[in-house]
Amino acid sequence: MPTHRFLKKGDAVLLAVLAGAALLFCLFYRFLYPKAIAGVAVVTVNGALYGEYPLDTAHSFTVETADGGHNTVVIGDGCAAITDADCPDRLCVQRGRIDRSGQTVVCLPHGVVVTVRGGAESGVDN
Repeated sequence: MPTHRFLKKGDAVLLAVLAGAALLFCLFYRFLYPKAIAGVAVVTVNGALYGEYPLDTAHSFTVETADGGHNTVVIGDGCAAITDADCPDRLCVQRGRIDRSGQTVVCLPHGVVVTVRGGAESGVDN
C-alpha cells in the first residue's frame, strides 16, 4: 500500500519561499514607514489648516464641517485616528490608527484629512 505524504518537496520549497517573502515585506514596510518620533498630527478641513497636535499628548476633539457633518479625532500614545464620523461609508473610521510619518486618514465627504508629520520621514510619496 503506497503512503501519501501531505507535503511534497516542491510544496515545502514553495511554503518556505512564501514565508521568506512575507518576512521581507514586513521588514521593508518598517523601513519605508518609520515611526514618527516626536511627530505631530496635522488636521486640515477642505485644505485649510485646522490644527497641529503632538502625537505624544492626548487630544480628543470633534471637527464640525460646513455641511453639518462631524468627525471625532483622537490623538495620543504616539498615534492618531478618526474614531467617529457621520459620513455614509465611514471609511475614515475603518482606517484605524496611524503612527508613521506620511500616513493619512481622509474623510472625503467632509473634507477632513489627518496626516502624521515629523520624526523620521518615510521618503515615499503618499
